[in-house]
Amino acid sequence: MSSSAGPLEIAQLWLQQHAKSTHTNRKYDAQFQQFCEWALLKGCTLETVQVRDIDEYLHDVANGRASARSQSTGIARSNATVQVARSVLRSLFDALIQGGIRTDNPARLAALPSRPHAAQIPRHEPTVSWLETRKQIIAHARTSLRKRVSLWRAIAIAELATWSGLRRSELAAGSMADLIQIESRWWIQVRRFGDGATDLVEVPPAAMEAVTAYRTSRGLSSNPTRTETNVPLISSLHTERSVDPWTIAHSLSQLAIEEVLPRNARLQTIVAMRRTLASEAIKARLSADDVAHHLRSRRVVDQVSAELFRQPIPGVLDRLERRMSRRAA
Repeated sequence: MSSSAGPLEIAQLWLQQHAKSTHTNRKYDAQFQQFCEWALLKGCTLETVQVRDIDEYLHDVANGRASARSQSTGIARSNATVQVARSVLRSLFDALIQGGIRTDNPARLAALPSRPHAAQIPRHEPTVSWLETRKQIIAHARTSLRKRVSLWRAIAIAELATWSGLRRSELAAGSMADLIQIESRWWIQVRRFGDGATDLVEVPPAAMEAVTAYRTSRGLSSNPTRTETNVPLISSLHTERSVDPWTIAHSLSQLAIEEVLPRNARLQTIVAMRRTLASEAIKARLSADDVAHHLRSRRVVDQVSAELFRQPIPGVLDRLERRMSRRAA
């Protein structure tokens, strides 16, 4: 691996090495995404995480607290699941050592936690969907003068992640010149990792309105131009410099507005926002192929579809029994 590559680039290459098997790739990708979200909330990065952090993460995996998905919160995991999580992290940090990012592998020194009783597992704070609260937060931003740039930046990130399905790495790598208008519709050119090709992703009016408000708060003109190749899509707060994916994710903390959100509630992560888009699109009977093309991820659509249409077997059997009873009568 190239010594000039950053930790996220090396992690992406590491994931590609496990792409030969679809099952293995999905398992590694899911574990990696879960760990990254957990680390962001703890203020860790792939470069700074220590053994004690891995110990805490594995403890949260065992207790069902590592995932941001509300349906899995507080459900204790088996020892086998925790072992898989540790094994994936060991492989990841080995790759980071080979890439020159780290000199140690904290996951190799981490111990497997004992599995607690389910009644002892505390519950997470409630997670609020961006779609449920976006109107109130945007209205607040239009009247608030405090932290105006940071708030509009967070709103632009949330809207682009939700409506255009952009990943945090894509948001960090983009420039304003990537936004192009074709007739009356806006699109963004998203660079694929590795091969240099680009995808053209639609930016619906709601997301474009947030981008316009964010640009205005930065002192830019309302609409982007093709000459703004050096103007970051998402910039640091005080200078027109690009930011890394970790900053993109942390920026969403500005959306935790006390006047809008319930007490102790937290907003979705960018990954959860993309999944919500897939879920709502499938519920609206949009083509799964079209949704996967828009999100550039068949895996997300397949996972969301499976969760939407999976039904508890006892309920299915009860309905089958009633149906058969009516036929017999």
